[in-house]
Amino acid sequence: MVYDSFLKYLMFGRVSFSSQEPPQVLPAVPYIGHLIGIFWYKNFYYTKLSKKFRLPIIKLPILGGQLYIVNSPKLIAAIERRPNTVSFWHIEANAIGRIAGLDRDAVNTVTLGVGDDTNSFWLKGLRAIHYAMVPGEGVNDMLLKAAQVSANSLRQFDSQSGAMRADLWKWITYEITLSHTDVVYGHRNPYRNPEVEAAFWDFAQGAWKLLLGKYSKFLAPSSYKGREKVVSAFKDYFGTSDPQSTSPLMEARTANVAILGTEGMARMECVNGLAILVNTVPSAFWTIVQIYSNSQLLQRVRDLANAALTKEHVAGVKRSKINILKIQQSLEIQSIIQEVIRLRTTGIGPRLVREDVVLHEQYLLKKGSTVIIPNRAIHFDERTWGESVDIFDKNRFNKSSNKAKVPPVAYRGFGGGATICPGKHFAIEGIAVFTALFTLKYDLRPLQRDWSDLEQDMRDMSLQLGSPNGRFLVDVVPCKSVLDSEWCFEL
Repeated sequence: MVYDSFLKYLMFGRVSFSSQEPPQVLPAVPYIGHLIGIFWYKNFYYTKLSKKFRLPIIKLPILGGQLYIVNSPKLIAAIERRPNTVSFWHIEANAIGRIAGLDRDAVNTVTLGVGDDTNSFWLKGLRAIHYAMVPGEGVNDMLLKAAQVSANSLRQFDSQSGAMRADLWKWITYEITLSHTDVVYGHRNPYRNPEVEAAFWDFAQGAWKLLLGKYSKFLAPSSYKGREKVVSAFKDYFGTSDPQSTSPLMEARTANVAILGTEGMARMECVNGLAILVNTVPSAFWTIVQIYSNSQLLQRVRDLANAALTKEHVAGVKRSKINILKIQQSLEIQSIIQEVIRLRTTGIGPRLVREDVVLHEQYLLKKGSTVIIPNRAIHFDERTWGESVDIFDKNRFNKSSNKAKVPPVAYRGFGGGATICPGKHFAIEGIAVFTALFTLKYDLRPLQRDWSDLEQDMRDMSLQLGSPNGRFLVDVVPCKSVLDSEWCFEL
């Protein structure tokens, strides 16, 4: 307690006001006070500042530079209307090039004209991905294939001999990794190799450290080795695979990145795994945890899943069939997933100010500074979300419920505006289908720890959602009502 108070003394000083710039929070220790706070509290530091001062926007002086923390939905909307001036793309493109380990020529190709030239490598790639992931036939086909992959993989737990034991995080990580990459990469999916899958998660757990460039090999050896293992697998994949036999998403990506050659394509695809998996996996995990921690919620989800289920006997085989379109139409299941993400996300949506800009004719943001939009502070602001902001509400995002009053720009789970995640619908609906299948098939009995004991690992500042702290073992008991059933899906 004393140490925490001392840290706050170092970090939190006074607020100074200017006629043009946002209010400035001066640390008690000049230059480094805020750095100490970021080092100690990680992304929670921005939330602490937001809650302490409760201002629409504040400025932090750090080592001669400046960082703006934006807490107002109105100011966020103003920023999203200026995606080129207050740019996420510039940060993302430069970071991806370094994390992927691209050579200098490839980095120049990736970053040239970002945000300025509509025909730039970056914007052409984004447009192609957005087009490929528009809700409709293509995405539905991916959902169908992902669900069948999950059903086939989960058979190992369909034992009549009693409970099987599993580390819930590792189990769900494996299932989501396998199903979501299979639908993207086809039957030659590199992630089907357990060594490649393990290497990817070694890479992902410290990917931000690879921003250190040539020093990362020594300062982040596990991430570096993991990346190179995955890159090697994708070099083989691109050398022998026909992207036309994979998915609309892969076709779109390949058409754009082919200019980088096999080496560059492999490195970019390694990093693309971060977009496919690193937020989807924890979203699925925490959704399962939330549902199984509440028996009434679990029963409700099962009732909703059963409404999409038909059972039949075909040639003596018992078959359970889930209608994916009915799961898509279940606004309550999707609301549960979005509410879990609201409560769990810790991302900060960094943006680069590329030229002086004034927001709402009041706040001057200076060229070269950085803007932070702290998801957790936005998601836990009772002025936006109401008095129930700290409480899980399964119908908060249910448009068919009278409770649903969601300010769109205040929900940061998938970004927003021009930088919104193109895979948002596939991610939410994919988790919804997986959740329906999972809850119909299994009861879970925690060992040693209770559901309420699970805490989130907040150490990685680059993640939207973190993994649990430590292992969480469960006994997996197949539900008798669907035992010995062959699972399949329809649209």
